[in-house]
Amino acid sequence: MDRKNLVKKVFDRSNELRIDVSRYERYLVKLFDFLLEHDKYQSDSSIFPSNIYNRKVEASIIAKSDGVVSCTEEVKFLLNTKSIDVKLMKKDGEKIGRGNLVFEISGKAKDILGVERTILNIFQRVCGISTDTHLLVEKIKKFDTMIAATRKTLLGNIEKKAVSVAGGLTHRLNLYDSAMLKDNHLKILSISEDEKNLELAIKEILVKNDELGFVEVEVKTPVEFNKVMKIATAISQRIPFAIMFDHFKPDLIFNIIEDVKKSPDVYSKIFFEASGNINENNIVEYAESGVDVVSTGYITHSAKSLDFTLLIN
Repeated sequence: MDRKNLVKKVFDRSNELRIDVSRYERYLVKLFDFLLEHDKYQSDSSIFPSNIYNRKVEASIIAKSDGVVSCTEEVKFLLNTKSIDVKLMKKDGEKIGRGNLVFEISGKAKDILGVERTILNIFQRVCGISTDTHLLVEKIKKFDTMIAATRKTLLGNIEKKAVSVAGGLTHRLNLYDSAMLKDNHLKILSISEDEKNLELAIKEILVKNDELGFVEVEVKTPVEFNKVMKIATAISQRIPFAIMFDHFKPDLIFNIIEDVKKSPDVYSKIFFEASGNINENNIVEYAESGVDVVSTGYITHSAKSLDFTLLIN
């Protein structure tokens, strides 16, 4: 398996983001029900006389802007839980334009109107994320570097699904599936001033969780990088090990990785990630640095929602 496919295997959990996976299904239902309850959808003050709004109607969800569609199966599933029938007109990853029909739906008028705001809010956001992710993926498609989502999500793992649909990596989905030692962890480990604490922590992590996807340690300086590399090459690795360059300049990363490549056996065992204020304006420079993964909060915390409308036919 080549390195890029190994990177995808290590940093992508999209196979767990399917409706037939019970944990993901439960999360979707809880999220939808929470948002609907917040909106008091069953107490809509606008749907009177009630006998009229009990009638079955048909409606359409139509795009009002250009972008990339994602999470259509999730939308269908969630609407089905509220007795609304759905026909998909577009597939995940498909490009859409203003006026494109994305869903045909049917059900009681009161049910459709009750979920309208919530389902559009979800769908607009995930499509905005997939659109921005697609833009970045296209920018660096000639490189081996891949894009990953970070922890900065609003709705949780459905946003990671949107990243995956557009060709990005999910990274870890929760605190359990992989171990990441970042600035606050490292600060706590350094309190006793015992230089062996980090190595001891990594060794214990490696034996505590049999399902661990990877271990990753953040570094902020070349000195910290050298320390972590020494640990990584000394310990027995039964799972992938990654080092995250936090706010490093691309040219510095390039020089460091080129130096590691002089020892092919070492390079083959370590994955490299860049993070810290990476966006559409500088992502090519980071891809050129030779990192395996660029993680960016830009595709989630700064994504602009696509615009859709739901219209009764």
